[in-house]
Amino acid sequence: MAGGVAAAVLFASVALSAPAEAHISQCSSNRACAWFDVDYSGTFGQWSGPTSYLSGWNDLISSSSNRRTHAVGWFTDSGYSGNPWVQYPNESGSYIWPHFAADSFSSLWFYA
Repeated sequence: MAGGVAAAVLFASVALSAPAEAHISQCSSNRACAWFDVDYSGTFGQWSGPTSYLSGWNDLISSSSNRRTHAVGWFTDSGYSGNPWVQYPNESGSYIWPHFAADSFSSLWFYA
């Protein structure tokens, strides 16, 4: 039970939704956002701070957006390691194979 509570608390730091019609406008100010599918569709999540392991999202992100005033770094490995993909303020992207970012993000860093 304690492990389940800890997992619930850890997972609570990301907001999730699966609306009938996903769109880039879902991404709130001062957040880094991601979607499971290309063109900002499918399951949606947003983060307000760095995350060393994107639990439930690891290697599943096909679109991302940065609505912060500073850059964010999406990393291909947990613990902010592996190949970085830096997204500058108000920059967004949708990734399909063979782009290295397609379904490869494992951690997220917020630059100051």
